[in-house]
Amino acid sequence: MAQFDSPDFIRRIAPLLWGTRQWRAEMSQALGVGDRAIRKWVAAEAEVPIGVWRAMLHLIRQRQRELDEGAAEIEAHVGEAEQR
Repeated sequence: MAQFDSPDFIRRIAPLLWGTRQWRAEMSQALGVGDRAIRKWVAAEAEVPIGVWRAMLHLIRQRQRELDEGAAEIEAHVGEAEQR
């Protein structure tokens, strides 16, 4: 199993959660941490606290549920449209 790369993970996932332009500021606000901490995590200068990982997991799961609901709505709409 490959080693978990915290900086790479944050750089890949954070923009998906908080947008590509201001994700550091949005992440900082959402997690209640300073921008400096995020910069250190991304630069591999500091470890990400386990509580932050838990919060990110919660946010990812929440977004996943929201996206699943949106996909189900689209599928229902497309199905209805195709039956017409």
